[in-house]
Amino acid sequence: MYRLLPKQTGPFVLLVVISFSFVPSSCAKAPPNLSPAGKAAWTNTRVIKILDLLRDTAVSAAAQNPPLIKFADRQRIVLWHEAAIKTIHATSSGWTATVMAPLDDIVRSLGPSEQQLLMPYVTLLKSIVVEVK
Repeated sequence: MYRLLPKQTGPFVLLVVISFSFVPSSCAKAPPNLSPAGKAAWTNTRVIKILDLLRDTAVSAAAQNPPLIKFADRQRIVLWHEAAIKTIHATSSGWTATVMAPLDDIVRSLGPSEQQLLMPYVTLLKSIVVEVK
């Protein structure tokens, strides 16, 4: 039988498929009865969910045999994710440049295959961030 993907990428592909099943729920509008603080929290939660997807993808890709992403790159993404979450929680608005600039630096430093692997999540994150600005 002809395989489109190497055998060891099965769990990774499953993670990607499952993660994209949660994306449509993140495209909804905030409930109209929320206070301004509630709307900010609701919006930030949407962004945090995508940040989690990006981190989880990097962690899963690094755990493959052979790894689809280098351990050092995975670690940079995990540390960026942690800092991004702390920044978003500390400031309800105005965090976009602080969170997105380091991500752009990380993506530029990745190899072509790693960029290709993570770009759907980076693109999704950027589209959500543009929407919530």
